Amino acid sequence: GVMVFGSVPTNSADVSVSMQSNASSFCLSSPVQYTVTVSNNGPSTASNVVVNTALPNQFTLSASNASSGTYTAASGWWQIPSINSGSSA
Repeated sequence: GVMVFGSVPTNSADVSVSMQSNASSFCLSSPVQYTVTVSNNGPSTASNVVVNTALPNQFTLSASNASSGTYTAASGWWQIPSINSGSSA
């Protein structure tokens, strides 16, 4: 379910999340690169977008680079202030 705090939003945004890897199979101790993309398919700007991209316990994060907003590696939370309609982060 969805919980809304405060006033009910009057605008809406269709947000999608995709995750891609540079490896088709995984080997112990081999590096793997993941790319997480958040897309806003509109019609309005998506504000205060929060995505959890925590890795499974078997993985160790060595680096991260958020194209927008802030990624907190310890929790896996990626906070994006806004994504315009038709754009991605």
